Amino acid sequence: MTNTTTNRMKRLIADISEHGATPSRVKKITNALRAMTAERDRLREAREPLLQNVEPDDGCWVSCSGCHETNEGYETGHYAYSPVFKCYVGCGCRECGGLGVIWDSTDYSAMGDYLAEELDAPAREVTVREAALPEIAARWLDAYDASMSGTKPTENQREISQAIGTAACFAGAAYANEPSEGADVAALARAFLTSLMDATHPDLDYLRADPKAGQVAREVNEKLRALSQGEEG
Repeated sequence: MTNTTTNRMKRLIADISEHGATPSRVKKITNALRAMTAERDRLREAREPLLQNVEPDDGCWVSCSGCHETNEGYETGHYAYSPVFKCYVGCGCRECGGLGVIWDSTDYSAMGDYLAEELDAPAREVTVREAALPEIAARWLDAYDASMSGTKPTENQREISQAIGTAACFAGAAYANEPSEGADVAALARAFLTSLMDATHPDLDYLRADPKAGQVAREVNEKLRALSQGEEG
């Protein structure tokens, strides 16, 4: 409720208390109450998209990657946690429209299945000479460039870009962790592909700031999968 509306109500109440409830004063306060109700409804309607009820697999609010930074996935202490959005809020940028958070409706389970099918299909032994691999790489590069260009990417492009960015972080950590020449490149490539397949894979735990975080993520995913299967049944 705005201060103007609240102050007007106070004046009308004081006027009735002092001079009595004449028809004119009753009409004024009735109109003011109607205005307050209409204003309250407008505020609720404006707030509903932000406070929408999050159903399973529907999505959630997440920190904006454009204005919220972490240290190897951990909070830096520079950003406030919002009990409304249930995540840490960035300082606001063009990507999130100044809100500091974005709505993430990504179906990570489906994305993982897609990545596994695309990149881990031993039955067909993908080779560089096959047309499928260059086409996939070109499509993913276009998606990543679109996300980095500052223009608004499509939902599919954003999902692909997030997967590539996460895989690149693991790849860089694997390269830096391997001191011997040759082995560092092999570790980089393996970490990159493993992350694309499953960012919670146990083979990546040694690269996490807290190796136990991977196990926690896998347990959460397993519980969500069990809940989803239970609902389908």
